[in-house]
Amino acid sequence: MAEPNQNQNQAAATDPVPGNSPNPAPAPAQGGKNYEELFDKLDNILSKRSEGLAKSALKDNGLEDEEIKTALSEYRVRKAQQAQEIQNNLATLTSENQALKAQILQGKIESAAARQALGLGLEAKSVSYLVKMADLQDAVNDEGEIDEEKVKSAIEKVLEDVPGLKPSATQNTGFVKVGAQGGNPDPSHDDRLRRAFGLK
Repeated sequence: MAEPNQNQNQAAATDPVPGNSPNPAPAPAQGGKNYEELFDKLDNILSKRSEGLAKSALKDNGLEDEEIKTALSEYRVRKAQQAQEIQNNLATLTSENQALKAQILQGKIESAAARQALGLGLEAKSVSYLVKMADLQDAVNDEGEIDEEKVKSAIEKVLEDVPGLKPSATQNTGFVKVGAQGGNPDPSHDDRLRRAFGLK
């Protein structure tokens, strides 16, 4: 019975110390370190160190303590102003970029509406008015793409509401009838051929 105890003691002696294992647990799991907090502290330390170096450099350049304080204060104000300007410029650029994207999308929607209107046989001069009257707010789907069916529905809704924009039945569709119409129209080309050959 003593033999197993010796084996257990030997196994315990050969096992590595818990703290010296070849694959230690990651630091966040052990201590749950907050890196944001550490980075803030690091920024603070570096800021103080750089301020100390700045004071030393200014003193080496012949400035007195009061002058150093004034220079550092003005420097901080200037840096804050520059940071604010950068932030304002970034906000302006972001806003302009969004406005430009919205403008481009609106142009694509209006172009799709014009295509649909022309496809329905409207005259080109009526298309711009119709597009302005159409409710195209739902023309873009969740993926940011233009939904042609919704555009067509919006155009058709305008045509229902304003029938005067619909193409008229007498509108030219590519075939133009030449000649006057009366009670006794001129015989057609086919009729003349039939008469010439004695056919009815």
